[in-house]
Amino acid sequence: MRETTLLLAALFGGVGAWMGQHLLRHKTRKEPFRTQLGVVIVVHLVGVATLFWLLLR
Repeated sequence: MRETTLLLAALFGGVGAWMGQHLLRHKTRKEPFRTQLGVVIVVHLVGVATLFWLLLR
């Protein structure tokens, strides 16, 4: 799979994408992908936190 496709799927999967990467040992050593995946996960978590904050406000 292309890295762009995996990162897009990670945007919807959030932390599950990181867990899957480590459980399946897929692309765990490719440095540009690891950093980009970390950014995608942070963006996902911020989005979820913002959604909860807006709903609970």
